[in-house]
Amino acid sequence: MSVLARSAVRRVPVDHQDLLDFTTSLFAHRGVPAQRAELAAHAVLHGDLCGYESHGTFNLTRLYLPQLDNGRIDATAEPRTLIDLGACAVVDHQRALGL
Repeated sequence: MSVLARSAVRRVPVDHQDLLDFTTSLFAHRGVPAQRAELAAHAVLHGDLCGYESHGTFNLTRLYLPQLDNGRIDATAEPRTLIDLGACAVVDHQRALGL
């Protein structure tokens, strides 16, 4: 992003807990079980808090919510470990959220 484009970005401070609650509710309203919805919200917000904005809330409307809405992500899927070698594993995520 250029310096000019960066200066045009308007930042709005949001309370972390408010954003966490809101993000959790977005996942939960799409059928993600409560505990997993909160875990996913923590993961998304972690990207923003660490400065990786491309991995944070930016992806909610671009990726996660549309894919939950159109069925590409199964909100209730339970990933299955097929092979576990300790240092590496093969996991069939069953179209789960992946966060």
